[in-house]
Formats: sequence, structure tokens, C-alpha cells
Amino acid sequence: MTLNKFMHPRNIYFNNPPDFAKLCEKYPDFKSHTLTSSSAKVNIDFKDPEALRSLTCTLLKEDFGLDVHLPIDRIIPTVPLRLNYILWIEDLLRKSDIPLDRQINGIDIGCGSSCIYPLLGFKLNNWKFIASEVDSLSLQYAKENVQENNAENFITVYEAAENTMLLEIIADNPRPDYHFTMCNPPFFGNMLEAQGILSRSMDRAEPKSVCTAAEIECIADGGEVEFVKRMIQDSLKLRHKVLWFTSMVGKKASLPLIKQDLHKHKILHFTTTEFCQGRTMRWGVAWTFHDEVEILPPAKRSKPSKERPPLRIPVPQKYIEKVLSAHPKVKGQLNKVKFFCREVKKCLKNLEITFNKMQSTTALYQYQVTATKNTWSKQRQKRRQNERMQGDTIAETDAQQQHTEEFTNRCANNDAVDIRETEKSDQKNELLKKDHMIDNDLLNSGYDTMSGVAHTSNHGDKSQTIEGAAVGQSNADKMDFLFKCVLAIKMEDGNILVELSWIDGKSREFMHQFGQYLKNFFKREISVYIQQQLL
Repeated sequence: MTLNKFMHPRNIYFNNPPDFAKLCEKYPDFKSHTLTSSSAKVNIDFKDPEALRSLTCTLLKEDFGLDVHLPIDRIIPTVPLRLNYILWIEDLLRKSDIPLDRQINGIDIGCGSSCIYPLLGFKLNNWKFIASEVDSLSLQYAKENVQENNAENFITVYEAAENTMLLEIIADNPRPDYHFTMCNPPFFGNMLEAQGILSRSMDRAEPKSVCTAAEIECIADGGEVEFVKRMIQDSLKLRHKVLWFTSMVGKKASLPLIKQDLHKHKILHFTTTEFCQGRTMRWGVAWTFHDEVEILPPAKRSKPSKERPPLRIPVPQKYIEKVLSAHPKVKGQLNKVKFFCREVKKCLKNLEITFNKMQSTTALYQYQVTATKNTWSKQRQKRRQNERMQGDTIAETDAQQQHTEEFTNRCANNDAVDIRETEKSDQKNELLKKDHMIDNDLLNSGYDTMSGVAHTSNHGDKSQTIEGAAVGQSNADKMDFLFKCVLAIKMEDGNILVELSWIDGKSREFMHQFGQYLKNFFKREISVYIQQQLL
């Protein structure tokens, strides 16, 4: 499926693909690489590197007035993708209240043989660039392309030593301020990954176009994630010397790992985007140490919203009967709902779930509920523990009474001990014992508080395990609640219904657990009610 409809709206190729037939009329070299179908449709073989190179050079000349020469054994950049990245940089600067008509200074880490980002930035906005490159062949072509387009006063092609990053580039090219850095890092960690043996799933279609990248352009230790992490390390030292640090990434799976590293270093002012074009998608990440800068919201493909239906929990009639058994004079459906609503609020309070009443035109009662901790899991286990503790206390009390009686009888028979003093001693020991038990409870409570873990989490609630493992993901780290939802109480066909509609939170699983708790709660109360009737 083509992604062109999600292309940056200012991209000149958005809803306006190149007309290959017209380009053939104007550029003979491009025409020599085209294919014409029986229906007179002109196309090229995207697996032919010569054809791909001709297309890139032709588009740069036709649409931007740039004369570019490319070696056949280095990356051949696709123009729409590179233009998307430049336009995103424009968006970041605009959001930061940086006028684009002022002198903008940028850094391109690894400009490649085409030097395409600096050339596009120069041609579109008169930006000045430090274009770094480590590969000697790419360095030679980049310098020639800058000279060919009379951009020497705007673009400095800088020969960087291998494994150097931002610190060395800025140290060797000092300027009062840099507004952004950009980078198209090596995507892969080794040749097997680059060839798709390790990184490509079996059911994924083969790429539509050929890859001409040299090993130095597509492979680095640790792949793109480690490469961007090194950029983050340098940014921690440079901080306010650069307004925006940015990078493209080639794999969606890399984004959460990079976000995790940003969180690790307390860099919370960051954003992401998607670069969509043709059948290819790439991602962008940007971060800044300028807290006053307004963050551009993360850009995502706009999909038709698939709002999930609410979780519906029918309330058994037997439970309503149980609730109304304490209010025999209550009549009418609305009064039934009123008393049921009271029981729901009691339940929420017992679970320490906060709730605020909301206005509604579709429900009789509606509340926004917020759960900050899991108090509904392992309820059966907790009840059994309480019952065992109560049983142990009763057994211990009986044993103590029996011991006291036996001891008292022995003392009475022997006339050797003052019974009153003995009872006082026993009472004192009992008080000491209770004090000791209270201290243990406080210690256990303090341990839980210090560790930040509730009792239930020690037993391995599945959803908590999943959420706990996702360190640094999207906004979950910042949330101080498990979930928020709307709890609505309705009447349908004479039956009372509870609906839970998701608002936000760490996982929908928590809301579903709470819904299951309500179902079990109704069943348990019905069971107790029936047993009471049988007595």
C-alpha cells in the first residue's frame, strides 16, 4: 500500500507524483532508463541502480535546480524522503519561534556522496551547513556537488575521523549557535542484519528498489540505536549550544529504545515523527535542552479512528434483589438504580478508587473513575489469608484460656502462687505480644512503601509485569495512575447495566481486571444472600 497520502503536506510530491513521460521529453539520460508499457505508461526498473541514480539526479535538477553526480556504489538517495526530513526541520524551527529568513546553521552527520540534505537546505532556505563525512569517495563527490552548485559559502564539507560525532565537529567548526543537527545513521549492526537475514521476517515482501549503499554507510557497531545513543551522549555535553538534535531511524523498533535512553538521561523535551513516501516509511526523533521551546506534537499517520466499544457488565437481578432486601419499601425502577449506585460507590471506596460525578444524557448515573493502584487483584487470596489469620487468633486465644485455667487450678491446689499476680503477668505478656505484632506490621508496611511494590505485585499480576517491563515507553512513565475510565449506570429493557469506557492509562488490561472484579463481586454477594435466606 502506498504511503504517499501521509507524506508531509508541504512536500512538492504530495498528491503530485513525478510525471515520467514529461521528464523523458526533457532529459534524454533519464529516458534511456525508462520502460514503456503496452498502455503507454512510462516507468523505470527500481532494481536497476543506473535507473535509480538517473531518477534522483533528474528530480533534483527539475524540481530544485541542483546538478548532482553520484557514484554507483554508494547510497542513491530518494528525493521525497530527504525532502520530508528537511520540511520537518522547518516545522521544528517554526515551532521554536525561529524565523526561517534569518541565518540558520545546521550540521549533517554523514552527508554522503550526494550531500543532499545540505544542498536542499541551501536551495530552499539558504541554510548554512557543516556537512561531515568519513568515507573518502563520498567526501570527494560531496565537495564536487557543493562546488557544482556554487554553495561553497553555505556548505562546508568536513572530513571527519571515523567514530567521531558532534563534539569533534563543533570543536573544529565553532559558530555562535547551531540551530539543528541531522543524521541518516547506518541502520544495521552487521552484514547479516543488513542482508535481511536477521532483521527481515519471512512473510515480509522483498524491497521494491535496489540498495547500493557501501558497508561503511549502512553498518555500524550496534546499528542505528547505538549510533543515536552516541549522539545523545555528545548532546549531554553540548546541551544549549544546539537548539535541536535530530536523527532519522530506519526501524520502528529502534524508537522505543532511543526514547528509553532519552528518559534514562532525564531528557524529556523530545518528539518523534513519521516520514512516509511510496512504500517506504522512516521515523525521526528530535530532542532539545531548551525548556522554553514549544514541542512539536509527534506526527503519526492519521487512521480512521476505531473506537473500542465500552466494556458492558449486566447486573444480575438477584443482586438487585439482595440490595433492595434492606429497603423493602423502595418501589420504582429509578429508586432501584439509586440504591444500586450507592453500593457501587461503596465498592469503589473500598477499592480506594476515586470517582467524580459527570453529567450525562445517555446514562442515569455517570462517574469518571481513577485507579492509582491495583486493589482488586487476588481478592480471594486476601480473604482466605484474613480468614486464616482470624482462625489462628481464635485458636491461640482458646489455647491461652485453656493454659490459664490449668495453671490456675494447679495454683489453687498447691496454694503456692498468688493467682491475681499470675493473671496480671499473663495480661502483660499478652500486651507485649500484641505490641510486637503491630511493630511487625509497620515494618512490613514500611518495606512495601520503600520498595514501591504492593503486596499483590509479588504474586505476579500479568499486566503489571508487562507494564513494569516497558521502561521508558511513550507517556506511561509519567502517569501516576493505572487507568481512568467512565463508569456509566444505565437501564436497558428493565435491566441495570454498568458500562466502562476507556479514557487513558498504562494498560486497558487494568480496566478489564476491574470489570471482572465487579462481575465476581456481584456473584459473591448473591451467594451470601442465598445462604442467608436458607438459614
